[in-house]
Amino acid sequence: MPRESILALDLEGTLISNAVSQFPRPGLYAFLEFCREHFERLVLFTAVREAVGEAIVRTLVAENTVPEWLLDVPFVGWDGHIKDLGNIPDARPCDCLLVDDNRDYVVDDQVAQWIPVAKYESPYPDTDCELARVQQVIVERFRRADIATNARKHLEVRSARNAEFFRSDRPWAAISISSRDDHPMLDEQNRMGLLQLVFDDTAEFDNPRAFTASQAGEILAFVEQMWDKVETFLIHCEIGMSRSPAVAAALSRIHYNDEGPWFEMDFPNRLVYRLLVETAARRPPASP
Repeated sequence: MPRESILALDLEGTLISNAVSQFPRPGLYAFLEFCREHFERLVLFTAVREAVGEAIVRTLVAENTVPEWLLDVPFVGWDGHIKDLGNIPDARPCDCLLVDDNRDYVVDDQVAQWIPVAKYESPYPDTDCELARVQQVIVERFRRADIATNARKHLEVRSARNAEFFRSDRPWAAISISSRDDHPMLDEQNRMGLLQLVFDDTAEFDNPRAFTASQAGEILAFVEQMWDKVETFLIHCEIGMSRSPAVAAALSRIHYNDEGPWFEMDFPNRLVYRLLVETAARRPPASP
């Protein structure tokens, strides 16, 4: 999949402290130069009124804490409630990334396009390195996009019953999902790893048996551990139509910037998908 070409940047809490104190975040100038070099377009997507935002940018330019070209970066018009990337002129959400400190502003089905950043707030430490971390996240995201076409892993989604019949003459790993601790017996030939998880097929996050962020972390750590060792990931749940395709869709989004065919073919569990994508966004980038 191609790289995203448009970067939307929040202002308060992300690039600066707030609209009153206007303290620039450490590393701001270099981060903006990096962004200009790696994206075709930049926009400012902020809750600050455009006139106020423009005045802030002028002040930052005068203080030489941001490049002068930032004066030409447009502000996105929106309703002030949610930062829909579809509001960016002549852009598709899938072509955009949003760097923002506030999850509440992110559209649920655009969370995969969101790069979270810790809020820059008092006491505004000089040691803050969030912009450098975000830069690393973008570099890693682009690296994965560049190799996706030639290195795409096969994600095999099955029911528990059909998973028992899976065979491969190439290295593979399995993610076994069950509502009870009664996982099926899977073939061991060429199997490099097995992760077994127990949670119900529910999208209600407050259900005590629902999928959790901790389990999302287990899946991501397992996949990262197996990534360079296998060609196929077998992913199954009881029926193979909700939890397992949600895992496959999330892994596809995380590694290849698309959901694959899973939302067209099945009915992925939205909670499982969302927690995996959000947890991945908060993890430090993997080493190349």
